[in-house]
Amino acid sequence: MITLPFLAILPLKGQDKTYVSSQTNQISGLCLICGVQNPENAVGNNEDNYSAFRIGLDVNATVNQALIFPAPVSQYYAKIVIGIGAGMNNLSTELLKGVTIETFLGNLSNNDKMGITGDILKIGSNPKRGTVEFTSQKPFDRIKISLKNNGTLNLDDRLRIYYTYHIPSDYTTCGIPPFYPSFYTPFNGNIENIMGGGTPTVSPSSAIAYRSDMVCGNALYSSTEELTLTHYSDIPEYYSTIAFWGRINDEPSSSIIAGPNFSKFHLLKGQIIIKTAPYNSTATYIIPSNSINQLNHYVMTTELIEDSKKIITCLYKNGHKISPCSSDSYLTPTPPFHHKRGFWITGAQIDEYLEYPHKALNENEVLDLYCSYGKSPDCQSVSGSVPITRARTTPQNKQLIISPNPTTGQITLGGNILLLDADISVSNTSGKEVYRTKFPSKTFDLPASLPGGVYILTLQTKDHKVYSRRVILTR
Repeated sequence: MITLPFLAILPLKGQDKTYVSSQTNQISGLCLICGVQNPENAVGNNEDNYSAFRIGLDVNATVNQALIFPAPVSQYYAKIVIGIGAGMNNLSTELLKGVTIETFLGNLSNNDKMGITGDILKIGSNPKRGTVEFTSQKPFDRIKISLKNNGTLNLDDRLRIYYTYHIPSDYTTCGIPPFYPSFYTPFNGNIENIMGGGTPTVSPSSAIAYRSDMVCGNALYSSTEELTLTHYSDIPEYYSTIAFWGRINDEPSSSIIAGPNFSKFHLLKGQIIIKTAPYNSTATYIIPSNSINQLNHYVMTTELIEDSKKIITCLYKNGHKISPCSSDSYLTPTPPFHHKRGFWITGAQIDEYLEYPHKALNENEVLDLYCSYGKSPDCQSVSGSVPITRARTTPQNKQLIISPNPTTGQITLGGNILLLDADISVSNTSGKEVYRTKFPSKTFDLPASLPGGVYILTLQTKDHKVYSRRVILTR
């Protein structure tokens, strides 16, 4: 009892595997022959022995095994790996269609029960063994695996669980980032905003080049010719955040200029300048040091305070504020809203460009965003704001279309995705769910109690594909 938990938290050499350290199992329904044989074999870091789920062919029962980690995982970037197998037949999604997996924090379910689909099932060289791999979106400390008889896995062909562990996951680097960005360009071979809303304007197109030595997949590179990428919005925004990974090279002209139309930060060789112009000729300049030939994560937040006519600008590098926030006055009669946004890059590289209109990320959220890329081994989730977005990027040939947008309340869903039996949730820009429903029809009404504002509609199809779109509600 003492040795087993100790071994379970020892990582294998060169890896960060944390194995489950204990288990419980039970049967739901009436079945005298059902149960989990050798349940403790699924615990610990021995990846060759296994527990076996035993179930009858014609019984109405469910066999459950809860596999418990030594400590809760508060980060939502943990990848869970379950070693799975069968006794007689080769593994397939059809064979495992009676198996479900669900994460828990204590006895509280995270309501993420899923079947085993081709997206998460990985079959190895031995067709009778494989792994189930997925990334949790909520804090957890245990995994419940359930087997309900469906005529495939029966008394003689038992479900085997060899091991379960979690490892740090590339939550953001190859998928939808947290906190609901409305603009996300990963530069994986194109400049498209994969959150929807069209493609930005780029000039000149001849200056576009991609490299693969940045954060995830490709990155955008521009040589000595300045490359401009911009887009516009007619919606007033009092708050805004932009974020990206950038590298300034050891060249005289190397620079990245990014931001909305009135507040920009200039990444130059050896320095960073935040400039609020041209609305105030006495704008404040913040000039901290910058790193040459180093990959860094940059975040700039801006906030317009109409009562005092102030623009508050904060700059972060690698998850931390690198100087006091600037507070500058604007001289225009009305606030200089963020109508034009984008970046200008010369002799530098940029990757994972994000925009959060209507939201200035706070210090904890900025740190969480940086930590989600897995570049710092010392990172811990601190914001407590767990995003509902999924780690997978949905294929670009599959689209969810929402119209009209903006809307006064009625929404029509379209696109080339499976809508029947989909789950629909609506959250505000703070990540709080305000509405949930099963797919009623292609056209439905948002609740009349929802006030006007910006919301995120997330649709999960019955085959567990997830699509998120921003909805602007005008009332």
